[in-house]
Amino acid sequence: MGNRQFWVYILASASGNAMYIGVTNNLENRLQSIDPARAVSSPSNIA
Repeated sequence: MGNRQFWVYILASASGNAMYIGVTNNLENRLQSIDPARAVSSPSNIA
């Protein structure tokens, strides 16, 4: 079984009214699916 890599992400809206926390195995695709004008991201790599 190969190594699998997952990312934990925390996204907050620019207004601060919403926060999203999640886990994904494809961070690039996940961040592209979010409107960058509405979110600030701080991903942490979990090995």
